[in-house]
Amino acid sequence: MHPMLQHQQTEYCIYVIEQIGKDLFNRGMLFNAGVKEALKDREYDCFALHDVDLIAENQRNLYHCPDKARHLSALIHRLKRVTWHPYRSNFGGASIVRRDHFEKINGFSNLFWGWGGEDDDISLRLSKYQIPRERVNETLGAYTMLTKRHTRGPANKNAMSLLRSGPTRYGRDGLNTTKYNVTEKIRDKLYTRVRVKLFRSDP
Repeated sequence: MHPMLQHQQTEYCIYVIEQIGKDLFNRGMLFNAGVKEALKDREYDCFALHDVDLIAENQRNLYHCPDKARHLSALIHRLKRVTWHPYRSNFGGASIVRRDHFEKINGFSNLFWGWGGEDDDISLRLSKYQIPRERVNETLGAYTMLTKRHTRGPANKNAMSLLRSGPTRYGRDGLNTTKYNVTEKIRDKLYTRVRVKLFRSDP
């Protein structure tokens, strides 16, 4: 990532947010915690929300914040060259969004414990709050996934019901209600690693 971002002359910092404990994985809540921790260090105005195992194949896929929220990972090559084409409304994998837009939609939901659903929820939030978005084409937006599959534990069995009820709680379930403790924060030359313990809360 560093050579590509330097080639683009992007001023940036990389934060790796790691969930600790025995609870189910919560990708959306980790992004919320990551944004909060980053803003403690600096007044960033743009966030790239990125799965750790995705590497961009095309350095012309710009990591700059446009006026629209942008889905960057339009095509994903997995090991053995199995290709995945994200569905049209998908906003997962790698995406980039302005700070004011992220705050307007109240970030990600904190309720998606287990695999799946949080990227659909943020897509619905963008639509609800009329944040324009776009997806780069598959030539620019090709990524390689470094692992065979995500090791995130079991799927979220409540994902569909949470998606249906989402609009009733966007303002009280998200960035403004994320509860966590930082157990370790290591500032390396190449990135900042933050280990967090997440806490469940009722919206």
